[in-house]
Amino acid sequence: MKREKRQKMILKACQSLFAIKGYKKTNVSQLVDFAGVSRGTFYLYFKNKKQVFEALLKDLFKEFEAVINHSPDLFQTTASQKDLAVQLQSFLKDYAPFAAYLLSDHIHLPQAEQKSLQAHLERLQKTFSQKALMHFGHRDFDLELSVFCSGLIQEVLRRSARESSFNQLSILESVLQKMAQSVSVWTTDSHEHTGPNLSAMAS
Repeated sequence: MKREKRQKMILKACQSLFAIKGYKKTNVSQLVDFAGVSRGTFYLYFKNKKQVFEALLKDLFKEFEAVINHSPDLFQTTASQKDLAVQLQSFLKDYAPFAAYLLSDHIHLPQAEQKSLQAHLERLQKTFSQKALMHFGHRDFDLELSVFCSGLIQEVLRRSARESSFNQLSILESVLQKMAQSVSVWTTDSHEHTGPNLSAMAS
């Protein structure tokens, strides 16, 4: 088996185990057994479980940002929002359990790992912010827009990860359309700026 393919196989197994047991309750021995490789093989690719976790975060958010950037007119057309919903559904096929774990209200990570996760989430906020600014041009709403949009996507991913494929697509399409509508209304209101309701939007 080629090195890159074996590494991906190990990462996929580790992703599943972290989602099942949680990061803190998982050790290298369990990762090795779950991946079906020897400890020596594991250490050819990773120094420890922290390095595995960092690699998984990098891959997940890289794929997530690629999906978001696939739709240049996210806030403009229904067709673009539907296309993004399909892309997100495909993303969920590979990452749903791990993404749901990372976005869980009950996740507990060591300080360094939590800091890394937060950095990735902030980068995701920036991606959404840039998209909104390209369309609406309201720089005063930069931070709030990014927090709102990325928070909404996190919420819908958390919920749809547990749904059937059909329900996933329906949820994603509906929320993305509502998100675009809400942000449009929010940014064009120059007199009263209170921000959209995240919990109501995601319901």
